[in-house]
Amino acid sequence: TALVGESYDRAYRAILQVQLLAEMEEVVLHRSQPEKMPQPRLLAIWRNRLLNAQRSIEVWSDVLSVRRLVAPPSEDPTVWLKYSNLCRKSGRSDLGRSILKEILGSRGESVGHGGVGAGGDDGDKARLSPSGMGELTKLQMQAGTYGLIKQMWEDGQRTEAIAELSRFVGKEPHETFAAKGWRRLAKWQHALGAPQPLDEQRAKTVLQSLQHATELAPDSYTAWHKWAMMHFECVQTMPPATAARHIVPAMRGFFRSIALGRELALQDLLRLLTLWFKYGSNGDVCAAFEEGVENISVELWLLVTPQIIARIHTPTPQLRRSVNDLLSRVAREHPHGLIYPLTAASKSAL
Repeated sequence: TALVGESYDRAYRAILQVQLLAEMEEVVLHRSQPEKMPQPRLLAIWRNRLLNAQRSIEVWSDVLSVRRLVAPPSEDPTVWLKYSNLCRKSGRSDLGRSILKEILGSRGESVGHGGVGAGGDDGDKARLSPSGMGELTKLQMQAGTYGLIKQMWEDGQRTEAIAELSRFVGKEPHETFAAKGWRRLAKWQHALGAPQPLDEQRAKTVLQSLQHATELAPDSYTAWHKWAMMHFECVQTMPPATAARHIVPAMRGFFRSIALGRELALQDLLRLLTLWFKYGSNGDVCAAFEEGVENISVELWLLVTPQIIARIHTPTPQLRRSVNDLLSRVAREHPHGLIYPLTAASKSAL
């Protein structure tokens, strides 16, 4: 009780030691009377406990050092794959890499030597764990391979990591990694050329990867947001003639991401308005905006009504008409939402 009052962290470590002692007793029971505590039941109990543990490398290291007595990485790959990911994010690259290679066995040695595939050289076959007590499913094999590729990037083998990830996603991996893999590939392709200015070829390569991500996960906010942001960056950094080709795709991407990520919509709405206000004199841009307006909830525009009202007297006739149409649409469903912004605008001297 005193520890709890003094510090949550100190109390947590004490409770963790109690849990480790309890798990040691469970290990003894499993080893001495396996019929009373079979391995599948024990692992299920342990997994549920670990879900409520702190995502801390120190905590997981202590817990899994005891559990290794019953379930080494090859026996409980799902948990150990999560631990290897935690090691990588915590800067313990050597430990994370060794765990992944222990899980994958000889398959792990092929990563970095052009041997990566969606299911490995054995296709759909699962690799038996050394004790024969369990087996690695195709999904687990892919998770381990994906983890090793990410580890390569963290280790500075960036060109090799991109090549391996390209092969991995090109072999139609499980849906868990398909869109995610293409998004990560796009991120790495973009980062590889930094800090050099974005050129048309690099943008094309990144957008191709993001296009695959949106096709594989058409309802993913993240995929559409990143696709739109890439086009938006092209608009901002490239010469006008080249940038013009990215304006409409950027707007369509933002409309899609806004529709999918309502609670995350504000920043995308502001970027969308930036494009609309700046290039609204273009007929294709206005057409893309009017088309996209139909696909998102009217109430989302309440987040940016002051910005829209500020453009109510824009000198561009086509843009001014679109602004008035949008405000009319908002007023029909949420008239109260326009009262204060319009009142403030009418009294403004600007």
